[in-house]
Amino acid sequence: MEFSQQPFAGAVRDAELRTICFDYLLEPTLLLDPNADQIIDANPAACALLGYDRALLRETRISALHPGQMPALVVFTQAVLDKGAYWTNALTPRHATGQTLRLEYAGSRMPHDGRALLLLTMSDLEQRRRRYVDAAAEDHMRSGLAAWQRV
Repeated sequence: MEFSQQPFAGAVRDAELRTICFDYLLEPTLLLDPNADQIIDANPAACALLGYDRALLRETRISALHPGQMPALVVFTQAVLDKGAYWTNALTPRHATGQTLRLEYAGSRMPHDGRALLLLTMSDLEQRRRRYVDAAAEDHMRSGLAAWQRV
């Protein structure tokens, strides 16, 4: 299959395509301005995970999601900005209902208009553990079926 180098009729602009891609990421993702303590944007998966609608998240400070965790939040964001990418599971944001979430954060520095933004993906550690348990159970079931069929 050969791909044309010519843009197709009605091509989506690059910025619009990036916005569309952000919305369809499976992982909950936030775009942050750490120096302004601002959530610039949140994809639908992040809204669902945190329990806020998109407009409200855009008005919420990232520090407000992490009450009492400012030192750890600063260390994480500085590590991302200094190294270009970093991860942590030490931060526990609050869901809109007040429940503490156990998440893993992976952040990457994103330069934009002379400032350093942070692209943050969030993974629910409990959901990850359940997927691992389910996969192990499925593997066990498959191996059991093969052994039963041989008998």
